[in-house]
Amino acid sequence: MKLNNNQEQNKVVDLETVCHVAKLIRLEIDPTQAEEFSKQFSQIIRYFQLLDHLDTENVPPANEIWHTGNVFREDEVRDSLPKEDFLKNVPNRQGDHVNIPNVFDES
Repeated sequence: MKLNNNQEQNKVVDLETVCHVAKLIRLEIDPTQAEEFSKQFSQIIRYFQLLDHLDTENVPPANEIWHTGNVFREDEVRDSLPKEDFLKNVPNRQGDHVNIPNVFDES
């Protein structure tokens, strides 16, 4: 984004940049909205700039905060339901096959 040093210090993103981005994303905005977006974008950038001043020397990376192992249970081999017991619960069947409604329209 274009930094505008000629305008007041707390406006980091100028109106030209806001209008350019709006055009790129096909967003119609009026001058009042562009001014408001400029202020909001500038505020967001200032928040991120605050992070540059934080001392993170002894802060571990976020991906190393929790030392967890595998949280899934081990696979357990079990007998499945016998086919005949399964087919007793099927509302619409043809022999050993389960009939289901069409998923795709045949038109």
